[in-house]
Order: sequence, then structure tokens, then C-alpha cells
Amino acid sequence: MIMIEIDRDSVHPADDMDDHGVSVELSGNSDVSELLQIAQDACPLPKISGGKATWIIYAGDNDLHCLGVLAQQWSVPHFLISANEKINTIFTDQPAKLMFRYWCQSNPDDVLKALKNKTDLPSKYG
Repeated sequence: MIMIEIDRDSVHPADDMDDHGVSVELSGNSDVSELLQIAQDACPLPKISGGKATWIIYAGDNDLHCLGVLAQQWSVPHFLISANEKINTIFTDQPAKLMFRYWCQSNPDDVLKALKNKTDLPSKYG
């Protein structure tokens, strides 16, 4: 079993009133898609007025290991790795942490493309 810390960015100042961080325990044989579903249940991402919000999913202590992108307007996440990859292979060289970074209302397709191509991310605000 692996204890995984999950957290997310705040979306506005009032959102800072409560701590978003939670921990869940999963089998190392669980896959990334299962981890994401459990993470979203344990640490719900707020719905944004207007129906558009982009979230970048990172594993570990820093923003170097990106797993994919979630968007409020998408029905499923888009992964940069295989959705079937086992979590025990993701957290071997880094802490068992999952972070959802709020990328505001940026076009999630543009964010995903930049991550895939390892180019600069589009502005959060433009």
C-alpha cells in the first residue's frame, strides 16, 4: 500500500479558508486512472462559473513530473502517460504526492499541447 498526499491550488481568496490537502492509501498496483478518480473524490476540484477550468496534474514534490490535464469542460482527463501505468512506478523516485495546479480558464487543449511538446505553457490569464 502507498499513502499518497493530494492537494490542489486555490481558485480564489475565500477558497483559502479550508485546507485542501488529504491523504489516501492505495495499492501500488492501482493504475493512474484509478488514482485520479480517487483523488478527485477525496480532494474535489471546484466548479468554476462559466464552466471552464483547466487543471494540470503533477506527481511528486515539484512540477517536473506531469501526469496530464483535467478540464471542467472535458468528461475525462487527458494523460501524458498511460492511464494504465501502475502508481508504484510513478512514485519510485519521488514523494507520493499528487498536486492539481489551477491554470485558470486557459484552453485545456493548448495547455496539453504545450506539455506534450515541452514548450512554454499558455498564460493562465489570457
